[in-house]
Amino acid sequence: MEERGSSGAAGTASGLFEAAEALRRAGDEAVAAADYCESQFVRHSDKVGVTNNSKASALRCFESVAAAVAGLSAEFSAAVEAEAARVGKLETRSATVFQRARMEKLSSSFAAAQESSVTLHSATRGPMSFKLQPPHQASS
Repeated sequence: MEERGSSGAAGTASGLFEAAEALRRAGDEAVAAADYCESQFVRHSDKVGVTNNSKASALRCFESVAAAVAGLSAEFSAAVEAEAARVGKLETRSATVFQRARMEKLSSSFAAAQESSVTLHSATRGPMSFKLQPPHQASS
């Protein structure tokens, strides 16, 4: 019944790590593209062509980084939702346990009160006896 090590939590965590890794790779690719564009700009005499190529390359890198950030955001949001659902279930379970413990305590208190009441009545009640006496007669 308990959800320790459930595949849902593990899947969410692995998805989160994969998305973070994709963002890291996109960042590395952006740095590599910037280095390439800079070297091409320095080596070639056609600065306009290299600049246009650099702009297109930078745009693709930014799109890649934005997609990786969106993926990471979605995975993080899913992880938070999964954790919130797990916490909600745990809160419900703890409330149920608390309610059961409280009912058990009340039941035990009631049983103890009933037992002491029975003991009290048994101890105070003794055998009852009545002694019939004749009516008072006038003494002569």
